[in-house]
Amino acid sequence: IATEVVVDVKKIGEQITLRAYNMGKVSFPNLTEVAYFYGSSTPNEMEAPKLKKLGRINIDASTMSRLMFPVLEVIEGDCKIESGTYNSQNKLVEISMPKLTTIKGILDISGYSSNWGNKVLTNLNGFSSLKSVKGIRVTNNFALTDFSGLQKVISSVTSSDWTVQGNAYNPTYQDMIDGIWVKP
Repeated sequence: IATEVVVDVKKIGEQITLRAYNMGKVSFPNLTEVAYFYGSSTPNEMEAPKLKKLGRINIDASTMSRLMFPVLEVIEGDCKIESGTYNSQNKLVEISMPKLTTIKGILDISGYSSNWGNKVLTNLNGFSSLKSVKGIRVTNNFALTDFSGLQKVISSVTSSDWTVQGNAYNPTYQDMIDGIWVKP
């Protein structure tokens, strides 16, 4: 197992594909922008401390424990993070995007299926600054009980844009409007 891999790029105008199975950490210390980030067989941890803008992201985080984009502000398309696949070690405990305010597509945080979901993600606090999104899909996260990280964004979607099922807590759209963000 490689301890850490550093990828020194600043801007990627097209797709970056990351296949880093059995790696400890992959860091993109100078990356500020990427058109499409696709990850499969991802490392244990991934960070991009200067990444401010993404076109879209699709990550199979079944072998990842932490995804950290501390200054990311905008995702121009969809944000899909899937974990808990049949071969998963169920490690994804943290998604940290604390400066993210806008996703111009769908936010999808899902376990692989109703049989092979994420068993360790308990909250969505890493999205606490999110204010605008086209839709939200959160499914098959068997330990997820805290949706308070989505409280600022709920007013930007309608009930038909809210899909939540198969989690430890499945607040309805109305529950979110009423401030019942954590499992009672």
